[in-house]
Amino acid sequence: MTSRRGRRFGAFMGGKDKREYFEGWYLKHQKGNKTISFIPSYHVEKDGRISILIQVITEENAWEFRFLPSQYYGDRKRFYCQIGENVFCEKGIRVNLKSEAAEIQGVLRYGSLTPPSRDIMGPLSYFTMECNHGILSLSHKIHGSLMINGERYNFNGGCGYIEKDWGTSFPEGYVWTQCSVFDKGHMAFTAAVAKVPVGRWKFSGCIAIVYYGGRQYRLASYLGARIFRWNSGEFMICQGRDLLWVQYPWKGGQSLRSPVKGRMSGKIQEALSCEIRYRFWRKGQLLLDVTAENGSLEVVNPSCFSSVPT
Repeated sequence: MTSRRGRRFGAFMGGKDKREYFEGWYLKHQKGNKTISFIPSYHVEKDGRISILIQVITEENAWEFRFLPSQYYGDRKRFYCQIGENVFCEKGIRVNLKSEAAEIQGVLRYGSLTPPSRDIMGPLSYFTMECNHGILSLSHKIHGSLMINGERYNFNGGCGYIEKDWGTSFPEGYVWTQCSVFDKGHMAFTAAVAKVPVGRWKFSGCIAIVYYGGRQYRLASYLGARIFRWNSGEFMICQGRDLLWVQYPWKGGQSLRSPVKGRMSGKIQEALSCEIRYRFWRKGQLLLDVTAENGSLEVVNPSCFSSVPT
């Protein structure tokens, strides 16, 4: 039986009998005003067809690189994914990506990862979900450099973030945001609100972690959190006397592929580095009020937000 840790951190768990399935990682790297994220993923369509993809996104561009199934290897017990010459693991990444549109090479090494104190999905990890979510590291140091289309980008002393998604499809409507901040003390924010189907029902669900002063503050539907003011410009999560208010001037972003029943036929947009304001009240007292210039944001199908009960 696959362990919960294996489902969260290991590589492809599907097997030959798995259909309409995807599994992917999101590895973000940031230094100053330079940000790049890699999204390696594995997909199985209804007819059993397998596809392998690495998507890369920067502030100005997004590229995709396709591979054969035979070029994929994933470890089942730990985070280690190799696609062709490209390696993504807990210690860092090594990339050598070439296409007509882009060339990206280099090595980035990670310091100690900062995983959540417990599974971000909580008791929901025991249910069959359309999309499961895991966080491998809320924030960690990175060292190394990348050559992107002939220009060297130095990431020494930068910060990183790693998460994972797996299942069949992304939610039909959601907002996701992530940001690490060092100039005002080491802190990180990650939060998502989504229209979530469970069986025949749909509900508005949320998960969020605020990392500050070496502590993790979690808000989640399974802990009693509720969503307020969910629209294309802001959302608010309230859990008892704790409150997270996120505001963002959504203007669109780079286009990425997303899974729909295992097939990468969907389209979403991500703003990799944009202005986002995070305010967090702990037990009724304002603990953080940060306007970040380098937050990451996805806003998908905002028209469904008003129809989702909170």
